[in-house]
Amino acid sequence: MELSLFQGFDNIRFERARGDITRTFARVVFGMMFFLRRSDNPEHRKQLMQAEEYCRNLVPTDTYNWAVVETPDNLTWLDLRKAGNDAKAYELWQRQAMNDDLWFGLFDFTNKDGEAAGHALEIRALGLRFPAKEQDFFQFNFPLPWLERQDRPGLAQKIFRDLADILQPLHAQSGLCMTMTGNPSWTQGEGAESLYPLLRKYPGLIAGRAADMTFSIGDDMLPINWLNAVHNDLLDRCGGREAVLAQLGLTGFEFWDYDNGIVVQAGPAPLLGNRETGEKMPHYGALARALKPARISEYGGKGKWSIVNYRRPNDKYDKDQRRETLHEYLTRFDDM
Repeated sequence: MELSLFQGFDNIRFERARGDITRTFARVVFGMMFFLRRSDNPEHRKQLMQAEEYCRNLVPTDTYNWAVVETPDNLTWLDLRKAGNDAKAYELWQRQAMNDDLWFGLFDFTNKDGEAAGHALEIRALGLRFPAKEQDFFQFNFPLPWLERQDRPGLAQKIFRDLADILQPLHAQSGLCMTMTGNPSWTQGEGAESLYPLLRKYPGLIAGRAADMTFSIGDDMLPINWLNAVHNDLLDRCGGREAVLAQLGLTGFEFWDYDNGIVVQAGPAPLLGNRETGEKMPHYGALARALKPARISEYGGKGKWSIVNYRRPNDKYDKDQRRETLHEYLTRFDDM
């Protein structure tokens, strides 16, 4: 039987062996990443949990094989798989002091140590000890064959718009994503470096997890992708909503409002692009250029911002090369 395009993408996986253990530490999924300003308001965390409940109505708890809710001391756990699909992570989060950093995650891998998840629901809310400019995140990933099996045209767009309405993000991106294990021992060194040729060849791939790219981001946004949410504050840095929209005249763009900004679909379908063949991504390029003034640079976060899993050999030891690598990732759509 001929593989569909989505099934073909799903087969892009990277394995790494350590002794007798082999793990799929990276794979292509459909990813959604929402980034929110850290807030002192308890309603902020309630929004995150409302979004979590929305996602578990789409992908029930029994889809996942591993769950964790943790505080900084790693003492508090609520395994939603055992509690049932009606369990509310927010009931646990509500009992924690706002000063605590809180993480929540559901993952579908069977090996806890080192696997990259297909289905994943991951949330981070920073405690009050962090500056207000740091960003919380909400990430919802699913395997491409799962999306295909739903047989509901426009489902990905609906999920993204609904989550933007719930979360009211500062910025958000969604599309084809090379997601990776949360265990850095499998991605460090030659692990992540082995991904670089593919990630560079196909600029449409988001590199990694939201957890790996939010610290020291300040009030800036990450590069665009197929589906995007952009807060009015960021649009103002780009000349305002009308100035941005005026640059997006290509047929194929779609726009929707949420309370604090706009959702932009950059073309009819998510794309990979191809640097080696010169394949262009004109919708991605136009949007990237329009929003460039709001995008973080390789000098962002006082030079401390980084995307952990987009790197070349020797980046660790050569600061100038590392800055060039970050610049390459951040500007990869600018000439499309």
